[in-house]
Amino acid sequence: MFEDLTRTVAAYRSAVDFAASRRERELERTLQDPRARTGPAAEAAREAVHARHAGLVGQARAVLDRDLAQLRAESEVMEPALPPAPARWDNPVWHAYQPPADRPTALWLGDLTLPEAPDLRIPMLLRLPLERGLWGDSGPARAEDGCVVPGGLREPATRTAVALAARLLAVHPVGALTVHVIDPDRSAGESSAPLAESGALHEPRRPARGVWTRCWTASSGGWSWCGRRCATTRWTRCPTTWISLTSCCGCTTSRTASTTGRSRSCGISWTRAPRRG
Repeated sequence: MFEDLTRTVAAYRSAVDFAASRRERELERTLQDPRARTGPAAEAAREAVHARHAGLVGQARAVLDRDLAQLRAESEVMEPALPPAPARWDNPVWHAYQPPADRPTALWLGDLTLPEAPDLRIPMLLRLPLERGLWGDSGPARAEDGCVVPGGLREPATRTAVALAARLLAVHPVGALTVHVIDPDRSAGESSAPLAESGALHEPRRPARGVWTRCWTASSGGWSWCGRRCATTRWTRCPTTWISLTSCCGCTTSRTASTTGRSRSCGISWTRAPRRG
């Protein structure tokens, strides 16, 4: 549906650009002769040019509105029939929530919209299991004048990470997902509190030394220490979702995300790690 939306909007924008360029060319022709730039005839010629431009834009908008109406009708039929994983939080399917028995094949991340149709929201879905990691960028670490941006850039990224973790836990069978929060400087305690308070995450008893945390492992049936230090390559044995909370101008290493390097932004790296021996 979003591909259909982008195609029809691209056609509308192309038609509007063509109408604007044609108007400019016709206006230039009316101004070529200095003797014909003023007077009733010149004014009538300019009005005719603007009328043709408005007519072309109106035709393009009529086609766009027709296609948007069809997409809205499809959306009204599709969204109520969605299962919980790809459905919005306000979908009625969540009113009678029951823990799923099977793993989801897709995850709802948000809605996609375009300026020409702000009221038409297309669900943004992510296929599961993840083939690559998901990076959420909350903005530059420095302002345009070179000054360091005040604190708060990490907060939106951390809230996004916690919301994604809650979403994943809600659409997976009970005990089928483990969440780790990698927070080297331990600055996201407040934002990640919902995970800890709900029992989905446990505060580590050791001092922060990179990525240590406690996680629930289905194999042992209890809490155990598991994690990965920044310089090692050994993953935990349990299938897990890693949420890496990186500092400004910090370095995030994510092998399963196929991305290794330095980032000059504050954000979160959300990675699904496979089971390793």
